[in-house]
Amino acid sequence: MQNKKMRLKQIIVFFGMFLCFILIGTTPKTVWADTESSATAVTVGTINYDTLYMNVQKNNNTIVYYSLDKSTWYEVEADVNSNNEYVMDISWISTSSSTTIYFKGDTVKTILTVVLPAQNTSFKAVFNKVDGDFTFTNIGDSATFQWRNVTDYTWHTVSYEMDSDSYLEFLDTIDSYRVTATKIIIRTTSENGYGEDVGIRSSKEVTVSITARGSAPSLKVNIKSLVINTTASMEYYDEEKDLWIDCDKNMTVADLAPESLYSGAGTATTLLIRKAATSSSPYSKTTALVIPRQSGPPVIGDSTKDVTYYYEDSKLVLQFPKASSTVVYEYLISKDGTDIEDMSSVSWKTIKTSTLKKFSANSVPDGAIIYVRLAGTTANAAKYIDLVLPSQYATINVDR
Repeated sequence: MQNKKMRLKQIIVFFGMFLCFILIGTTPKTVWADTESSATAVTVGTINYDTLYMNVQKNNNTIVYYSLDKSTWYEVEADVNSNNEYVMDISWISTSSSTTIYFKGDTVKTILTVVLPAQNTSFKAVFNKVDGDFTFTNIGDSATFQWRNVTDYTWHTVSYEMDSDSYLEFLDTIDSYRVTATKIIIRTTSENGYGEDVGIRSSKEVTVSITARGSAPSLKVNIKSLVINTTASMEYYDEEKDLWIDCDKNMTVADLAPESLYSGAGTATTLLIRKAATSSSPYSKTTALVIPRQSGPPVIGDSTKDVTYYYEDSKLVLQFPKASSTVVYEYLISKDGTDIEDMSSVSWKTIKTSTLKKFSANSVPDGAIIYVRLAGTTANAAKYIDLVLPSQYATINVDR
């Protein structure tokens, strides 16, 4: 009986040892062997030069090592992404020259060589303040460049092709900055690497000054002569031709805004005038000069009208019944009866009262022409006074 119990006890102990052998010895060796057999050499995934991270693919190695000289090796210590790749920080790597990094696994020790490129430090961007364009040199292999305002950290990507939509939009934006001076930062665009293609780093950042345009010309309309104080160094925009056209000195409203005159369409016109570009300076900011519509001529008739006249003995009696300090009239006399075609060169007399004016036959002979009109108002932005053109004139043919 005791022998049977002893034998049963031996069987139980043997069976327990057998289970331990299976669990502790055989099974881990088999699992480890399977993992080891599936491991391959370390590879590299995406290399991002904007975020300065490189994805290192473990490929079933438990540990990945890196070195800069194949002598001293360090374990890669980084977060692991959803693809089981190390997301390795490369911001510490110098950009002044190309840098070689070596990788190997703890299982597969085949060494992977990755050469990260140096930064392009010879890239240049120059702004031409006269024509408002840019010149780029030493762009390397980049197909595009990026820019941002110094006050903004959003990069905008632009093609070097001058007729591309992105480049034309870039120039439009730069032109809008020229109201006041500013600075922008430009660099070549980086291209992410992957695997054996290590990509391209963005270049060094270049700061470019965007100069402001010169002040817009100060323009006024002479309400006596209807002359605008333009100069030969200015230009005006012709909307119909879609062209900027050189100005002459002292151009008239009839020259630049004939549609505002009563004899034309009688509609308000906005003139765009600026100082033209020279070989050393860009065109200036633009003045928008509003030319209002010209009103019709005063009515000549009896004392209830704007102007009345009659003959008394040999004298001509002229009156402006509605004239006052706020309703001002003007007149001029062509003594020999010649039509005055150039109103910019004559001198108008101002009338602010309804007082009768008497002219002798000698001062205003028969055959003379008297021109009469409502006076205009000079613009004064500081006092919120708008420009008012003098009215179209009416005429009195003297015939006693």
